[in-house]
Amino acid sequence: MDARAEAGRGTAIPEVVTGRRSRAGALGLCLAGALLAVLPGCFFLSKKAQQPSTPPASPYPIDFPLISKWEWRGHGKIVGRPVTDSDRVYMTTADGYCYAVNRADGKTAWEFKAMKPFATYPLLVADRLIVYTVEDEYYELNAETGEALYKQFKFGKPVSTGTMAGDILYFASGDSQIRCYSTRDHRMSWKFTADGKVMSPPVVDGQRAYFGALDGCLYCLRSDDGTLLWKSKCGGEIRGRPAVARELVIANSTDNFIYAIDRSKGTISWRVMTHADIVNSPVVMEVKGSERIFVAGFDGCMYSLKANGNWVSRVTIPARMYDDLLAFDTMILVGAFSNTVLALDPSNGNGLGKLDLPSEVRAGLLLSDRTLYVPMFDAETGEGILGAYVTQPPPPPQTQPAAQAQPAAQAKPAPQSQPAAQAKPTSQSQPAGQTQSSGTQSASKPGA
Repeated sequence: MDARAEAGRGTAIPEVVTGRRSRAGALGLCLAGALLAVLPGCFFLSKKAQQPSTPPASPYPIDFPLISKWEWRGHGKIVGRPVTDSDRVYMTTADGYCYAVNRADGKTAWEFKAMKPFATYPLLVADRLIVYTVEDEYYELNAETGEALYKQFKFGKPVSTGTMAGDILYFASGDSQIRCYSTRDHRMSWKFTADGKVMSPPVVDGQRAYFGALDGCLYCLRSDDGTLLWKSKCGGEIRGRPAVARELVIANSTDNFIYAIDRSKGTISWRVMTHADIVNSPVVMEVKGSERIFVAGFDGCMYSLKANGNWVSRVTIPARMYDDLLAFDTMILVGAFSNTVLALDPSNGNGLGKLDLPSEVRAGLLLSDRTLYVPMFDAETGEGILGAYVTQPPPPPQTQPAAQAQPAAQAKPAPQSQPAAQAKPTSQSQPAGQTQSSGTQSASKPGA
């Protein structure tokens, strides 16, 4: 039977291809092998090209540890929190100076001396600084040069830095009043007298202005004309500025309670007890999609609550807090009246970093463009100190030393020709009757 027919009954026998087709197949196999050899390298190069050239951006406004960028000193204790623009930091002191300091190198750009000490930190409005002293002096300074553009006496004895809403300034006056002042027309629009002394400016939210007083009440005014809309009685003095949380107004009190007041009705929605007086302002912000309330008290603790008043955390902080917290959605910075600045995670209160300082913090912190500005006070010299701190750069990567080039191999000298082998001298014939064996001579027997 034919072999092909016999093979058809079982396993097919591959047909052998000869000639050009076999050479083409071999060439194809070679090309395929070369492609397989090159592809892994191409894949590696493409993966390498996709890798980012810079590390991902940090989720924090500043990363610890920090190092000093520069330190500035001036006359008197710094009052309140400094303010900044893109080029300079501005601050006032208790000795009546207003300073502008270059952010790049910490050198004084200009200084302005008022007749009396400043009681509040400056307000930066466009290209002007608004400052006022303890003796009722109101100034508007050119932020570029420090020149006084406008001044007014008998301004209303402001006791704290005001709140700007457009070109309207709302501030607390020393005679238990909230006043509304037009910085455009330089005149008072209205004033409202509370039943107790007012220590902080109002928080303005749309058509309403909210503030507390030492009579233990939280007030709500119409912001355009100062009409009283409601007044809610709390248990203790309200010294700090309240905060708005959606439908609530949050206020801290010296009776150890945090109060939440309904914005529309003025009724108490809830209150939560802490372990000490609270004289600063609450902070309301969103953390991981939910609204949180942060409060620092005289017991050296920071409290975190949900918007319904339920507890989230209670964290020990460096010292009793007088000034407001510096809060961001991923970090809270505290440090007033201590030699330490502490960074906390707002979601759980865990520590994110710590900065030890040469002097005590005596005013509010400022963080701008990943630079932390810390106002301090030198008790020995009476000088105010402003320290600028930045993230400590990582150590440079250790590079392997370049391999030293090996010296070129020296050519081996050509082998010298050996001298021609000298011909061995022909052996001398031994005298008759003597033979040599094993290096010894033997005498022939005589007469043999």
